[in-house]
Amino acid sequence: MKNTFLLLATFIILIINPFYSQVKYIDAENAQILNDGDMRDNNVLYQMKEQGDNISKPWFTNTNRKGQKAIAYQLNGTTTGERVQRSEHHIVHWKTPEDINVGDTRYTGFSVYLPNEWTNPDDWLLFHQVQQVAAPGQKGNFPFLGIYVNGSRPNLTVRSGKNGNTVRNPSPKGVKFEMFPLKKGIWYDFVVGYKFEPHQGKGWAYCWVKEASQKDWKRFGQKDMKVGYSEPDSKLLNNKIGLYRGKSKLTTRLYYDEIRYSNTFCKVNIPGSSQPADIQDNCDGNGGGSGGDGSTTDIKLPGNFQAESYVNKSGSVKTENTPGSSGKNLGFIRNNDYVEYDVDVTEGGDYIFDFMASSAGSGGTIDVLENGNKRGSISIPVNGQWHSYKKYSTTIRLSSGNKKLRLIFKGSGGYLMNLDRVVVSKKSTSGDGGNSSTQTTLTPIQDAYIQGSSRYNNTLIRIERNNRNGYLMFDLSSIKGNIKKAELSFTIASDAGNGKVDVYKGSTTNWTEQNISNSNKPSSQNLLGTINGTMNIGDRKTISLNTSAINSGKLALVMSAASGNDFAFASKEHSSVKKPQLVITYESNRANDIQDQNVIAYPNPFTNLLIIDLQNGHRYYQMDIIDVKGQRVYLRKVDENDDVLEMDLRTIPKGIYFVRLSGIDNNKNLKILKQ
Repeated sequence: MKNTFLLLATFIILIINPFYSQVKYIDAENAQILNDGDMRDNNVLYQMKEQGDNISKPWFTNTNRKGQKAIAYQLNGTTTGERVQRSEHHIVHWKTPEDINVGDTRYTGFSVYLPNEWTNPDDWLLFHQVQQVAAPGQKGNFPFLGIYVNGSRPNLTVRSGKNGNTVRNPSPKGVKFEMFPLKKGIWYDFVVGYKFEPHQGKGWAYCWVKEASQKDWKRFGQKDMKVGYSEPDSKLLNNKIGLYRGKSKLTTRLYYDEIRYSNTFCKVNIPGSSQPADIQDNCDGNGGGSGGDGSTTDIKLPGNFQAESYVNKSGSVKTENTPGSSGKNLGFIRNNDYVEYDVDVTEGGDYIFDFMASSAGSGGTIDVLENGNKRGSISIPVNGQWHSYKKYSTTIRLSSGNKKLRLIFKGSGGYLMNLDRVVVSKKSTSGDGGNSSTQTTLTPIQDAYIQGSSRYNNTLIRIERNNRNGYLMFDLSSIKGNIKKAELSFTIASDAGNGKVDVYKGSTTNWTEQNISNSNKPSSQNLLGTINGTMNIGDRKTISLNTSAINSGKLALVMSAASGNDFAFASKEHSSVKKPQLVITYESNRANDIQDQNVIAYPNPFTNLLIIDLQNGHRYYQMDIIDVKGQRVYLRKVDENDDVLEMDLRTIPKGIYFVRLSGIDNNKNLKILKQ
């Protein structure tokens, strides 16, 4: 097990959504078992559930998976003929049920050990179970997911249907997936995960298991199935670990260690264990959840992503809260630290990378690597502030497909910079003398809905005529040009509906998803777009928006139903359903940039010598010359005293080039011709 410092660094309390608020982690190293059997660890109380006679109170053992201690559970043979015996701890407790939306994912990770005192059960036995609340009129529910043991062979059992009523005859049997037999004296790592889907066959349930000493996981389970019951509320009643069995006179003992609970695999994986090939979690992304078969969705490029949504990192870099906002950023960045992302590039070509960064330290550069190969870099100057984020841009050529994108930070010493987010847009030159068409995909920076006088900021945006309106805000500050096309897309989740939905431009942007109310909500101004039809769960809907009222900067959208039944779509906080997106296509005439009176390039065309007059008082820090293929052919650092740049370019071939001046406040692009 990890020491306390590393535990806190890795499994610090994480806000996932208002209903599921913690990454829960039980480590016997610092845990306490109280007199009543309840257990306290990492300032969280895990309540004991004991039933039947002749049950031993859990204790700590020095036979462990990691560290020095583990937790022991033992059921002694019943002496009174009790129907069941149990000794379990609640990760989710029935007194405070946990909301779960259709499409949400949950993972429970733990290690188990069969000591010599283990005896193969002569009746049913559970050592992990998840229960849903009961439907009206029910006494209780059978677990919709559990790990049962037959002999020494565990199996994953998944149930669905209208309900799992415990007084039903016959009882719901569910679908079973048998695993390999467990041996005594060996630690085994388990991760049990599922996508909650009681209505349609779009869910999945898996158990990954391996010996602790092994690297590769084995997976048991199935996708494209129903998981959970459709009649009860979408709430988790219990998530328990421990021993629960039918009537038996045998003694059964089991050890547990490294118990974790979250909505992504990587947050429950045992430290030091590899991640399965079928899992590609984005642990610190916007919600981080998993896709339809147990794998997370890679960051789509072109698109934007938060800097803290990395899957791997090195050094002292860490996520911190951004002052004055509800967002986060990367900070504490030192020389040679890096962060790494799983990305999916839709097509190969040149992409404009806009880095939103700020530095009150020493500044530095960011190298961009694609699958380990350097593709470009950008300089981040000192602007005297840690949280005054400005855009710094460069062009990077990427190949298509899934890959690792690594950002390596370099600088002279100390803390270099903070990084907030990265916007990646496709660069496609139209060939009309300098016009460049660019497409950028944005996710909301704020989203919520209001019902009556109440604000709801969770995993869903609910829309209902005269009752619920949705509010979304996008940051279009990276858009520098004439917006030609705008499309809003969202995915129906949880509740289906129909009717006409209008999208308006909101009057104000001085609100957040955490403070929006009837007193500060934006009013509906320009009608931007409309959609009319059926909203089925899983549908991806797209609304074309009128661009005449859309400009660079922050954009508020108000969504209201004009007719039909209510429905809900996934918000940016949803863990497993695609988030809302605003796709912007814009065009800028780069030839116009050369008309800027503050920057002069001459002679143009040139043969060998090129002179660029920046004029006094400029705020540029770097100049790049890029060919028509997007490759850099010349790089020069610019100091504040460099008013005139003279360059001998006799070594570059004849042709058209672009001079890119990167500045603290803005960037300039000049088109030049070598003859």
